[in-house]
Amino acid sequence: MSPTSDCEAISVIGVAQPVNSITGVVFIAVAAIVVIGVAQRRLVSSATGIAVMVVANAVGTVAYHGYPGSLSHWIHDLALVGALTTIAGWHLGRLADGPRGTGSATTTTAGNCGAWIGTGVGVLIGGVAIAISHATTTVLAALALTIIIAAEIAARRRGLPNGFGWGLGIVVAAALTAYGVGRSESPLCSPDSVLQFHGVWHLLTGLAALVWADRALARHGPGVGSGVGRALADSLAGWAAVLLVRAFHRQIDVIGRDRVPADRPVLFVVNHANGFVDPMVLAATLHRLPRFIAKAALWKVLPARVALDALAVLPVSRRADGDDPHGNERTFGATTRALARRDRVAIFPEGTTGDRPALDRIHSGAARIALGAADAGVDSIMVVPVGLAFESRVTTRSRVAVRFGDPIDLDRWRSAEGTRRDTEDPHHESHRLTEVIEQMLTGVSPHYASVDEREQLRLAAAVSLQVERGTVPGFGAIEARASSVAKAPEPLRHQVIDALGRHALRREMVGLSDADLMPGPLRRGGVRLAVCAAVIAVFGPLLLTAVLINLPVIAAVQLGVMAVRETATKGTVRLLIGLVVGLLTWWVAAMLLADGALAVVATMMGLAVLSAVALAVWESVIDGIEILRMWFRRRDRAQLIGGLERTQILVAGHVDAALAATSPHADSTSCDLELNRP
Repeated sequence: MSPTSDCEAISVIGVAQPVNSITGVVFIAVAAIVVIGVAQRRLVSSATGIAVMVVANAVGTVAYHGYPGSLSHWIHDLALVGALTTIAGWHLGRLADGPRGTGSATTTTAGNCGAWIGTGVGVLIGGVAIAISHATTTVLAALALTIIIAAEIAARRRGLPNGFGWGLGIVVAAALTAYGVGRSESPLCSPDSVLQFHGVWHLLTGLAALVWADRALARHGPGVGSGVGRALADSLAGWAAVLLVRAFHRQIDVIGRDRVPADRPVLFVVNHANGFVDPMVLAATLHRLPRFIAKAALWKVLPARVALDALAVLPVSRRADGDDPHGNERTFGATTRALARRDRVAIFPEGTTGDRPALDRIHSGAARIALGAADAGVDSIMVVPVGLAFESRVTTRSRVAVRFGDPIDLDRWRSAEGTRRDTEDPHHESHRLTEVIEQMLTGVSPHYASVDEREQLRLAAAVSLQVERGTVPGFGAIEARASSVAKAPEPLRHQVIDALGRHALRREMVGLSDADLMPGPLRRGGVRLAVCAAVIAVFGPLLLTAVLINLPVIAAVQLGVMAVRETATKGTVRLLIGLVVGLLTWWVAAMLLADGALAVVATMMGLAVLSAVALAVWESVIDGIEILRMWFRRRDRAQLIGGLERTQILVAGHVDAALAATSPHADSTSCDLELNRP
C-alpha cells in the first residue's frame, strides 16, 4: 500500500497529502481522552495499551501521508495491527469471566491481561512480519478481526455483557464505507478536493476506538457507558437537551435543585406526563444525561434502538409488553454499577405516560433498583423524587415547572425501618419503599381530582399570586400554589372554582385580561421594542432569512401536532419532528449555501445560532407589542377596572382560605367571601 492509493493528490512541495496527514492528528486527541479516563479511574489500566497504539497510529498516519518512507509505513501498519490485537486480546481474555449470567462484574482481570497480551503479541509478531513484508498487514488485521468477532459471539452465548453496540456498529460501518470510497480507484475519488474520504476514515476509526474503549474498558463494566467518552457524551447530550427544550418552551422554573446531592449516588424517580419530553426536560435541568431506564419494547424499533443505545439508555422488560422480565438482571446490574461510581440514574416508575390529573400506580422497579444496589454494597444512595408539570402539552413555547422533592436517604430509611430483605417475605421491604416513593413523588407531582380541576386551580393560583405580588407569576409558583389548593377540602375547592368563574365572566364582559391589570407596562414594552428594533435594523435581512429557512420546520411541527389526537403524545411529536426536520432543513440549506464539507458544517451551526436569535427577537417583539396593546386597553377601560379587581381579590381570598385549610390546625369549614371585599 502506498499513499497514492488513498486518492489525494501527492504534492511536490511540503506535505505529500495534507488532508490525509492532518486528519491523523485526531488519534492524538483520542489517546489523550483515553489516558484521562485511566487517570480518573473511569477506564481500566489496559486502556493505556490502546492509547499507546492510537498515538503510534497518529505518528504513523501523519508521517506516512505527509512524508512517505519505509519507516513511516512500518509505524503506520504496526500501529493498526497493534490496536486490533489489543482489542482481540481483551475479547479473548474476558471469556474467562465465568459461567453464564456472571458477566456483570466489570472488566475482569482476565480481560485486562488479555488486552495487554494482545498489545505485546501485536507489537512483537506484527513488527517482525510487517518489516519482512507490508502485505502481512492485511492478513494480520483480518485475523485480529476474525478473533474479535468469534470471541464476541462466544461471549454472547455465555451471557456476558455486550462488548459492542449499535452505535459502535454504525461508526465502524461508516468508517469502512469511507475507506472503500476513499480509494484511488473509487468513482467518488477527487484527488484535488479538500474533502478526502480517507481522511474521514481516520476520523471515524479514531471515534470507533474511543467508543469501544468506553464500552469495553470501562472500570465498572462493559456496555454500561461509564468511560470518559460516555461522560463527555452525557454532557454534550445534556446541553443539546437544553437547546431543544428551550426551543419549544419559553420558561423552565426549577424548584429545589439544591436538594440534589452532589457527591452521592442518586436515583431520580420522575412522574411521566409528557412522553419523550419528560426525559429531555430532566436532562436539560441537570445539564447532563443521566442513565435513563426505559421499557424494552422501544428497542423493537430499529431507529429508536440505535438512538437509545447511543444514549446508553437501559432497557427494562415488562410482562405487559410480552417481554421476559428475567432479562432485567443485566439492567439491574448496570444500574448497580452506575450508582457505585456515583452516577445518576433516572426512572419513570409509573411505567406509562398520559395526560392524567394525578400519578398513576407506582411500580416497584425503583425500589428494587435502590435496594438491590444497597445489598450489593453501594452505600449513601439517595432517592430523589422529581415532579414535572406542563402549562400546556398542545401549545408551543409554553412553560414547564420542575420540582425536586426531599431526597430519601436509603441508609437512614433502612435503619429507621429496622428491616432488611428477610427470607420469609423478600418483597416486604421493596413494597414499603415503593409506598414511601409514591408518597414523596405525589408531593411534588401534579395531583388533582380531575384534569378540569387542575386547569381551574392553576388559573385561580395565577390570579392569587398576581394580586399578592403585583407581577405576572412564574409557572413554578403557580403549580406549587395550585397543588396546595388541591389538598383543601372539596367545598373550599368548589368555592375557589366558583369565584374563578365569576371573575372569568366579569373579565369577558369588560374585555380585559388579568395581565391588563398589571401596573406600568408601558416603559417595559417600549424598551423591549426599542432593543428589538435596533437588532432588526442591523440584522434584519439575516433574521428574515432564518425565519424563511425555518418555515418548513414550523409547518412540519404544526401539521404533526395537529395529526396527533392524544394530548400526551403531542409534545413527543413536536420535539421529534422539530429535531429531525430542523436538522434536515439546516443541512439542505447549508448544502445550497456553502461549498465543501467544513463549510457545510459551519453553515449548519450558523443557521442554528441564527434561528435561536431570530426566535428570541420575534418573541420579544410580540411580547413588546402585547405589552403596549395591554396598556392602551387598560387606559381605555379605566372605569371598568375596579369591578374586575374586586373579583380578582375575591378569587385570591378563596385561595387563601383553601391554603389555610391545608395546614394541620386549620378549620375545614367553608369560607364565605363577599364580592365587595375591600
